[in-house]
Amino acid sequence: MSGEIRGTEELKLVNAFRQVLITENLLLAMHDDDLKLLRFLKARKFDIEKAKCMWTNMLQWRRDFGTDTIIENLRSFTKPVREVILQLQKIDNDYYPETLGEMFVINAGPGFRLLWHILKRFLDPETTSKIHVLGNNYQGKLLEIIDESELPDFLGGKCTCENDGGCLRSDKGPWRTLKTSMVNVDY
Repeated sequence: MSGEIRGTEELKLVNAFRQVLITENLLLAMHDDDLKLLRFLKARKFDIEKAKCMWTNMLQWRRDFGTDTIIENLRSFTKPVREVILQLQKIDNDYYPETLGEMFVINAGPGFRLLWHILKRFLDPETTSKIHVLGNNYQGKLLEIIDESELPDFLGGKCTCENDGGCLRSDKGPWRTLKTSMVNVDY
């Protein structure tokens, strides 16, 4: 899979990139993740200077758009905002019952997990029990629920849907019978 560190050479490059970022005070604890660092390196063909420039731009974008402070815009929900969320939940429960079988959110980083922790308080416990927020080691959990012959290969299964234009274009899969959906996030 492309989401893994392959060999000691990639690990050395990830660690070298990490050291450059630490030295220049560009590595926040919330972003210190081998696979995240690897993605930036791969995007710049393992050129550490170019990856550092890309990383710096990412950090600036997060500051400019307040990405890392969204969790705080959520903690201080005003009463009207909470009421709107509760009303939306009531509409969903009353008029669209049992439309969710299981949902798997994969590649969820610490920011998303924190956001989920806050948001799930507003949802029905029955609904939240059907939503599984998983990090980058999600394959084992998916294979407990979904037969590997129906799980796309890019998610750790063996399905390629060769005759249907690939798994992303096919309607084959467990979601047809299990009402399962997957969301891939990186936040």
